[in-house]
Amino acid sequence: MTPLPGGLYQQLITVSEFFETRRVAYMVIGGIAVGLWAAPRATVDLDFIVGVDEAGLPSLVDAAKQANFVVFDDRPMKFKRITLFRMLLKQEHGDFLTIDCLLSDDDYKRQALARAATLQWEGRTIQVTTPEDLILLKLLSARDHDLVDAKTIVEYRRTSLDHSYLIAWADRLRVDIALRDILAAAT
Repeated sequence: MTPLPGGLYQQLITVSEFFETRRVAYMVIGGIAVGLWAAPRATVDLDFIVGVDEAGLPSLVDAAKQANFVVFDDRPMKFKRITLFRMLLKQEHGDFLTIDCLLSDDDYKRQALARAATLQWEGRTIQVTTPEDLILLKLLSARDHDLVDAKTIVEYRRTSLDHSYLIAWADRLRVDIALRDILAAAT
């Protein structure tokens, strides 16, 4: 696994420990997970799926505030396929690190969270999305850099991917054409 820059690594551990001590299921997604499963790439935030739906969000918000995370808005942001809660963590040099938490508010995200991989990393245990679920999450976002990330993961993990899982969920999530394109482009 790829080491992270010191500050980002420490913040990843801090946030992971926050979730673990509060018994909130979580898994790392986003750029950090891409670096763990494939090739490192630049990122300036931490992204997670958390085992909380909208009904459970107020207790997570309260816990975050008590743990000195900065929360500007208690309400989640709603997009077409995701509900996201954002909090900030003050870093040693005074800047803030953005922490985006996707709520597990549908069958797919709950299934993906249940499949999270437990990785030993730098002497610590962290929960990380599987490569298959990271590909599907990237296809759901469908931004240019997400599609590049999905292709990179396929290129690095092609022989170990669970293709039947990928195809079944891609069909249910209506990203099957995008998955087919990514698989073809990564050959």
